Amino acid sequence: MPEPPSNTAVVTYGETVYTALLRAQPGGLTTIALQQTTGLSLYRVRKGLTYIRDHMALASATALIWDRENGYQLSTGVENCTAYIITAYASLVTRAGRLLYGTVGPHAAANPADPQAQLFFQLLNSALAALTIAMNQEPPVEAAGRQAAP
Repeated sequence: MPEPPSNTAVVTYGETVYTALLRAQPGGLTTIALQQTTGLSLYRVRKGLTYIRDHMALASATALIWDRENGYQLSTGVENCTAYIITAYASLVTRAGRLLYGTVGPHAAANPADPQAQLFFQLLNSALAALTIAMNQEPPVEAAGRQAAP
């Protein structure tokens, strides 16, 4: 988790955006709707969302999710949160693959004597393999048909 901000304004932005999202439940708010609801600038809304992701979501055990239809919303149920996590995870795997095959791999191939380039290639290749394996795993299921807790 990132270091808590020393800037009290950022904390205020986060609390203001969080309160607006709480009031919007079970729906969500787009960034423009958050601007209108909170009176904050786009920059401050984004700072607030970052503060929620980095500090408030875990502390309050309330996930912050986003989708095209509803915008940002605080966790409204297991299904919505799980769908968001799966989509975000797949995006992470795609982005890591593009970084590996489009940038790190060619750089390492062009510079075989550079130990740092080779290390980054090996580390990212291993991380991508682990992410891909994890993405393709079926979740464990208990006898009653519910997913087992991690």
